[in-house]
Amino acid sequence: MLNSIAKADLARKAGYRSIRAWLFANVPEAEAKDAALYRCAHVASLFSKEQAKLWGVIKLDALATHDYDTRRPPDSADPAEREIQLLQADGSTLTKKFRDCSCRELQLSNQLRRKAARDQRQAATPRPKKEALAARSRPEIEVRSSTKPLTVLALGILIICIFAFLPASRLATAVLVNGIGFLLTGIAILAWRGARQSNV
Repeated sequence: MLNSIAKADLARKAGYRSIRAWLFANVPEAEAKDAALYRCAHVASLFSKEQAKLWGVIKLDALATHDYDTRRPPDSADPAEREIQLLQADGSTLTKKFRDCSCRELQLSNQLRRKAARDQRQAATPRPKKEALAARSRPEIEVRSSTKPLTVLALGILIICIFAFLPASRLATAVLVNGIGFLLTGIAILAWRGARQSNV
């Protein structure tokens, strides 16, 4: 039924965004069974009714998943004699004819294959952008922080220069003391940073 609706584009023509929306609106009791209905529709699009009766919808659905994951073209021929590579938990493969495979073996093999593919993708993914940005920002922080002692040093020199133009007074002495303080502080910070970097 779902395949017929899809082929005729009935859901869209009736004003629904998807077949699922049409299904829930017209067959409310299907809402709890939509996964099973879609599985049946998928199997019906690939295999005959006779094959579905012989092998069961769930087993044929697992075979279709296996074919998709292993990039095997869909095949509507009787799958009884087909050789299936079943992936095992230890990473090895076991070859069996489809007729000798249990549904559970097929499903487990599919799960293991998808997990292995997912792990492989994650391993190949480059570092997250946040980590890369943090790595790039560290030198910038170091450069920015090294301007502080230079600013203090320059301020000390400037204040001492201002003192040279002031008449002798208590204010001039206070300006000189402050200038020397800034100058010595800047030199001390630069010396401390240099010693720290040489120890790293």
